Amino acid sequence: MGVAEADPLVITADPLLLDQVLASAAVAGVEPAVVDEPGAARRLWHASPSVLVGLDQARGVTEQLLPRRPGVVLLGHEADRAALCGWSQPLGATTLALPAGVEWLSSVLAGDGVVESGGASVLAIAGGSGGVGASTLAVGLAQGLAARGSVIVIDADPDGGGLDLVLGVEQEPGWRWDRLATARGFVADLGRELPRREGVGVLAASRSGAGEPDGAAVSAVLRSAARGHDAVIVDLGRGGGPLAEQVLRHAGEVWLLAGCDVWSVAAARRAGERLGRSAAVRVITRERPWSDLGGRQVAELLGAPWLGSVPEDRQLGPGIEHGAGPLGAAGRRWRRRVEQLAAGIGAVP
Repeated sequence: MGVAEADPLVITADPLLLDQVLASAAVAGVEPAVVDEPGAARRLWHASPSVLVGLDQARGVTEQLLPRRPGVVLLGHEADRAALCGWSQPLGATTLALPAGVEWLSSVLAGDGVVESGGASVLAIAGGSGGVGASTLAVGLAQGLAARGSVIVIDADPDGGGLDLVLGVEQEPGWRWDRLATARGFVADLGRELPRREGVGVLAASRSGAGEPDGAAVSAVLRSAARGHDAVIVDLGRGGGPLAEQVLRHAGEVWLLAGCDVWSVAAARRAGERLGRSAAVRVITRERPWSDLGGRQVAELLGAPWLGSVPEDRQLGPGIEHGAGPLGAAGRRWRRRVEQLAAGIGAVP
């Protein structure tokens, strides 16, 4: 197949995946370059506008030690969702399960729908129910990652209290979402303009509630954040609405925080349905004194891999109210669990 270097690159030896990709490429009016093993992809790795890696080649691409690049999409079948989760971070890839994601696949091949800016993969945190602690976990993970590089945590929960409050920087000057509600393209100075604390930048909602961003602004901010930072954490709240939908188009992975009781599992299942076609969903459980289910049980009921749990910590609320931030406010057990979860971000399965 004769192709130009400006065409998308497809790396797979899976005939079913390849058939679906080529059918979508025909719809998009593009002719991708196709290779069936990672070694043959090296020449086109950076030249192609997007790279679609079949799950069958994920380990091989990782072992090639190809430079990290933007615009990588990891493809698999519906039954592969757990494995897609495991390989999304090592590849820095957005994940897509077929055939459910075939419409998005066509837009990716046409040059839309892929995170174009480089660097970080986007990790979204969703709460399975109200008050489960998704915002606190998102900020705690960002704090835990700060020693490894530059980190930004982004508020995508329109009903939340504000991540700047959680981090303890609500009085600090800097941009909030109202300043970026109509952002387009690349926001070159994003990292420098945000309130920061101990290596973590935070983009929070406006205190006035005004200036909710449109989809193009969310896309521009996420691309800019990924290009300018080593880690991007997004608080999705309960994962509903157009703001969350746009985040999910960019997220390489979604962590769903769920309580360990029957009511919480039912609520988390509904929240999981709102996450739509996002393939890379993992479960973290919140331990509470009245929990009557184990973490693995909860994950099995939700149909997603279990990453671990975070304990109840009565020190968190008062400490955050006094501006300590999650890791500063928490007891040793909560802090250790969150630091362990942060250390696992990007690990090869």
